[in-house]
Amino acid sequence: MTDESSNEISFKTYNPFSEFEKVQEIWLDLEKRSAHSYFTSWGWISVWLASLPSDIRITLHVGYQNQQPMVAFFLGGRKVRKYGFLPYKSFALNATAHHSYDSLYIEYNSMLYDSVISINFTEVMQYMLSLDWDELTLPGISQKFVSDSGLIEKQDKYYHVLIDQETSSFFVDLQKVRKEGLNFMQLLSSNRRSQLRRSLKQYGAEENIHIHESATVEEALGLLNKLAEYHQIEWKKRGWDGAFANPYLYQFHQDLIKKRFSKGEIQLLHIYTDQMDIGYIYSFVYNGDVLFYQSGFNYQSNNNYRPGLVSHYLAILHNAKKNINTYDFLAGESSYKRTFATDSKPIYWLRLYKKNWRYILEKLIFQIKYKIRLNPTIFFTIKKLAVFLHLNE
Repeated sequence: MTDESSNEISFKTYNPFSEFEKVQEIWLDLEKRSAHSYFTSWGWISVWLASLPSDIRITLHVGYQNQQPMVAFFLGGRKVRKYGFLPYKSFALNATAHHSYDSLYIEYNSMLYDSVISINFTEVMQYMLSLDWDELTLPGISQKFVSDSGLIEKQDKYYHVLIDQETSSFFVDLQKVRKEGLNFMQLLSSNRRSQLRRSLKQYGAEENIHIHESATVEEALGLLNKLAEYHQIEWKKRGWDGAFANPYLYQFHQDLIKKRFSKGEIQLLHIYTDQMDIGYIYSFVYNGDVLFYQSGFNYQSNNNYRPGLVSHYLAILHNAKKNINTYDFLAGESSYKRTFATDSKPIYWLRLYKKNWRYILEKLIFQIKYKIRLNPTIFFTIKKLAVFLHLNE
């Protein structure tokens, strides 16, 4: 494309399966120079690549400036017939574009790019637009990447952006908790304090509740299995399969624990009393932050127990004592996240289209889906059907 001795960005592609060592070298180099999340760390990426079948179409795209990697990202691609009849060439950023494999639900997604040297994202987008796709999905994109790249603001006649979802990632600034002398209750609303005190009392008061963090890989795997058991029980009560019904997802997290626990990136907590389990919390630990990923709670018929509320409250205190920076609930508008959090930041799910007619069609379908969501019965019926169709593509 361009001469690598110039200041312009020249792109190369690599096969992450046949050129794994080269891909690892590039990613680790850029990781040191990039602001990034756990979901774009080599720990997550390496396990993700190892989890995929080799016939998955995925490539690493690297932008070089003066022979040095300055930006890198994975693109997964596939040809599909959307809605059963419309041919699409779909790409996805740091994902496969296959529903079953992308159920891992990555967040704070981004390209890796040098944080010190300014990147010309116009060149990056020109390169992206030169690739052969009809729809480019960008799942769980971070606010920083959206801002730095100007993805939404700079859309023009060459591409259109559909915002599937913009939600908040709520988090607790644990420094604020430490400033209160670990009196986290002081930071909560009076209503939430009242609910929490009642719930703690149901379990026999806070001093009777234990919190244990797994110390070995074997113990962590055992806690994950118990978490999955409680998670599945609750979701089946709601009429859904639950996340761990997906064997690929379950196996991925078992592999992640086996390969990354020793690096200090995995946290599994067991919250319990001498009489009963309360809950299990699975989080990632990275760059001084804890990112809550999944949970399994022992719900009781008496709503005053509130095992989720109690478990997260104690997990927040547990990590505040460890001098962690933040306890991040990740995306979602659940009430407990909003009321526990001290701060929040947005996360986006975007789709890009080159052709105006495709954008207009998808926007119309998006609006129809939004109206359907207002009718819960129709929404859940259609969603179950959509999941079935995706799994059988």
